[in-house]
Amino acid sequence: MIGDAANRQLVNIDHVAEVDAPLSELEAKVVTLPQTWISGGFTSDSAHFSAPLQFGAKNWVLRIYAKDQKIACVKIHTDDSSNELERSLRMIHSKVTFYMVLILTGLIVFSSSENNQAAKPQVDPSQVILRAIETPDGPQLEIRIGHLVCKTDQLTFQRKEGREFSVQPVGNKVHVISDRQRIAAQQMEYSLPWLTGAR
Repeated sequence: MIGDAANRQLVNIDHVAEVDAPLSELEAKVVTLPQTWISGGFTSDSAHFSAPLQFGAKNWVLRIYAKDQKIACVKIHTDDSSNELERSLRMIHSKVTFYMVLILTGLIVFSSSENNQAAKPQVDPSQVILRAIETPDGPQLEIRIGHLVCKTDQLTFQRKEGREFSVQPVGNKVHVISDRQRIAAQQMEYSLPWLTGAR
């Protein structure tokens, strides 16, 4: 009886937890929900609630993880399957990275095809242009390769076994930082074959 009531309370929290919603917004909603039979709370980047352990059954657990203060993953499960959550987060990250690379490759190939070039002005698909732009979310790094345009808050790259470079927008300039040097300019251009180590 108590276990069922506790599980319903966990499900109620699960129903108001929305992916991409601010974690603070969820915390404000949870305060208004009944929590008589469950325990748990919030940290700066997660929330954890659990029902009491029942005889002959595993207790339910609700885990919520946030990235950049926005909910990234919500999972309700039995306590013995908690490692599945970490595995599923790693798998999601791997799949997202794989699909991003696949899409990027397809877009580069498509943007350099002859049919597409007839409709658009000639752009060098082997040239990578990095610029800092201002967005409502703050400064962003704009990456242009041919007709492909991507935006991110930071980029890290490494040529072959060389040193690692971090690229960040600071104000209206692009900063390329390594353990030995720091370069800043409004725009930076690199050859794609050079960046990938082909040359």
